[in-house]
Amino acid sequence: MKDKRNIIVTGANSGIGLACVKQFIENGDRVIAIVRNKESKTELLDSLRNKNSLDIHYLDLEDSNDLKINLNKIINIYKNIDVLVNNAGKIFNGLVQMTSKDKFADLFSLNFYAPLELIQNVSKKMIRSKKGSIINVSSTSSEDCNVGRSAYSSSKAALESLTKTLAFELGPFNIRANCILPGLTNTKLMIKNTNAKILEQVVKNISLGRIAETQEIANLVTFLASEQSSYITAQTIRIDGGMRR
Repeated sequence: MKDKRNIIVTGANSGIGLACVKQFIENGDRVIAIVRNKESKTELLDSLRNKNSLDIHYLDLEDSNDLKINLNKIINIYKNIDVLVNNAGKIFNGLVQMTSKDKFADLFSLNFYAPLELIQNVSKKMIRSKKGSIINVSSTSSEDCNVGRSAYSSSKAALESLTKTLAFELGPFNIRANCILPGLTNTKLMIKNTNAKILEQVVKNISLGRIAETQEIANLVTFLASEQSSYITAQTIRIDGGMRR
């Protein structure tokens, strides 16, 4: 019987994060789910049948004080952290000239600085245990640079650069770091922020002729968290159904 791993997932209450939580639990892991509030906790619990391997912690990833005070308290509950999945993120639509510096800072706060804070703290435990896998969820927008997504795309591109540097720095400690770039995925966030006509046009440029389901993205995450990917690090992996650019 394999040891139960401790796996942190942010943005765990919906979309890709929820799909990852379900799959990790099915695989026999303990999931440390980071959610913002009680509403998010209820949403997560209502979506799961097996709750025995789930620990839920409140943490506002956009609140630097909350991170500073409570992140280490959460991490120190556990002897080891084996996997970190930085999934939480948000989107903003707006042309460069109409996007304020404050709005850029707002997106970078959740899409880049929060993952950075988690990495800096969690990696200390991973270094001590001489093992770990860090998976950062970016987006194809970081490479495709879609019109109106300057703040979002640049925040995700920064996360990718961080991931590669991280892999080189932590590799000697047997810690891997990879970044995945999902294309359009069937989530509430995507539907809310994507114009229906644009979505229809984009789907025509996807070789498989459809958008991704969250479970398909979770399949890649759980693979990168497993020993089956033990020689994969410093990679940026698109999962977009063969999107023609």
